[in-house]
Amino acid sequence: MGTVLSLWAGSINDKSLYEDAIKAFDKAIELDPQQTRGRLVKASALLNLGRYNESVKILDEALEAASQNSEKAQIWFEKAHLFAEQGNYNETTEALEKVIALAPQDIDLWINGGVLLSAVLGKYDDALKYYERAIQIDPDNKLAWINEANALTMSNRTDEATGAYQEALNITNKSLMTDPENSKLWAEKGLLLHNVGNSEEAVNAFANATRIDPGDETSWKMMGVLLASELYRYDEAAQAFDGALQANPEDGQVWSLKADALKALGKSAEAKAAYARAKELGF
Repeated sequence: MGTVLSLWAGSINDKSLYEDAIKAFDKAIELDPQQTRGRLVKASALLNLGRYNESVKILDEALEAASQNSEKAQIWFEKAHLFAEQGNYNETTEALEKVIALAPQDIDLWINGGVLLSAVLGKYDDALKYYERAIQIDPDNKLAWINEANALTMSNRTDEATGAYQEALNITNKSLMTDPENSKLWAEKGLLLHNVGNSEEAVNAFANATRIDPGDETSWKMMGVLLASELYRYDEAAQAFDGALQANPEDGQVWSLKADALKALGKSAEAKAAYARAKELGF
């Protein structure tokens, strides 16, 4: 179960479109007064316009219209999200308690609740309780382990974070045993290996990702960064950045990274040209 507020909000960049969206959802609600989805998305539009009180009112209306606990849990989560965005810790936790009471076995809601507490409010200890509960429900939930690791990292509990990243890595390895040509899994493995401090194997994982999907710019870039900054293999790093630029020639950051690698190799003229290209692209 995703979060309506956060996911839909990211799909519109022009704030002027929110007003038109609100009118459209008003018509949809008029046609079907009992629907909750339209109210949830309207609340999202109002939130993005900074009209918090109206957003809360619409969510309250959605709660009155909702008949299923799963719907009510989603609405309470959206209210928690709204309160978190306003920095209201107490109201956020109270809303999350409503969520969990309505859907105690919904792993996504436990994880998303943790994300609100950690990423939005910076309450990492509170967030860990949510991630730990998600893991209790499903020990093979990779997202829960990764989020727990991130929260532990932010709490400076490095050893515990490494252990959580390792759990996520173990799950990824199991997935690769049945789907060895999945480039996204190899890229994910590369990131997790980097997080547990194994740069050499991380590079190999990113190499597999790019072998399967040569257009994976991010994996080329990550491979180049690790080769240059942690393994000091600048020639291979420059080649990795070339792979990234084949995927996206307009990435100014990659041109700058390539320039750094070329400079470390003593190739001053090539480095100068790469820096110039990065500057042309606004980096």
